[in-house]
Amino acid sequence: MPNQWSVVVPSDCEASLSLSVGAVLKMHEGIDPKRIFVPSKALRASGVAAEHLKGVSFVNDQSNFCYARRVNLAIKACAPDDVVIMGDDVELMTKYGFDLLSAEAPLRLLAASVTGRIGPWWQKAGENHAEVPFVSFTCLYIPRMVLDTVGPLEESFPGYGYEDTDYCLRARRAGFSCGVMGKVVIEHSVKIKSAFVSAFPQNLSELESAARAAFQDKWRRRLL
Repeated sequence: MPNQWSVVVPSDCEASLSLSVGAVLKMHEGIDPKRIFVPSKALRASGVAAEHLKGVSFVNDQSNFCYARRVNLAIKACAPDDVVIMGDDVELMTKYGFDLLSAEAPLRLLAASVTGRIGPWWQKAGENHAEVPFVSFTCLYIPRMVLDTVGPLEESFPGYGYEDTDYCLRARRAGFSCGVMGKVVIEHSVKIKSAFVSAFPQNLSELESAARAAFQDKWRRRLL
């Protein structure tokens, strides 16, 4: 039997969240919507219009936006489950995809392959790799043992991005690996627009540059 897992989808946009969560519910018939955790500042079960969103577990975060903090809050809320972290601009395309990831990820970070926008070439749709240097957290399965060993995501990076790369490096230092499962496919930013990109359309490159500089400084000092 697969491990018990919960899904974490940070979002402040009901339209994006509705499509993303709807795909999870469609591909996992009978799943309890309470296993889907949505850390959010703007959304609550009592305020959403979509009926299928009223059953999910909203995690309130009224602080300024910090992706890592929101994910950490939800990871804590769904303990002791394993965790699937995914974006609100993602649709799961594979039937029982998270069960498939669970069965192959007892002691590693295991990402779905991606149709649409993705950075690392090894995460493109159909790519299958037992071990890669790092993965994007577009849709990633993390066993609870890994979470308990590695700890929470880094919340101190400014701007946008690099929490996922940082976490992969920390996990590898702790003795775990990162892989990609080609037969589990998600669609990323094709039909659904990222709520974060919509909120920061003008200065996204500046936000990424600030995060990259902080990431490089952290790991430069660690490697000295």
